[in-house]
Amino acid sequence: MEFLNKLNFDIQPVAFKFFAQKPEGIDRLDKKIGLCEMLKEAQEGKSFYADPENHDCFPALFAIEGISIEFGT
Repeated sequence: MEFLNKLNFDIQPVAFKFFAQKPEGIDRLDKKIGLCEMLKEAQEGKSFYADPENHDCFPALFAIEGISIEFGT
């Protein structure tokens, strides 16, 4: 990810991936928050997966159809 440093972003970009089942080797988020807050957590360097029980924002959960997703930088 060295190339990202060259772009001098004010806020770190993040990625997420949809999973049909629990991902191996990644911790589950330990709280219930909104999707926008999950993105902020990932921007701060935390990697985790979230399932429907972690979502505190119905519109975001509806948009991703309740599928577990992995967040990370």
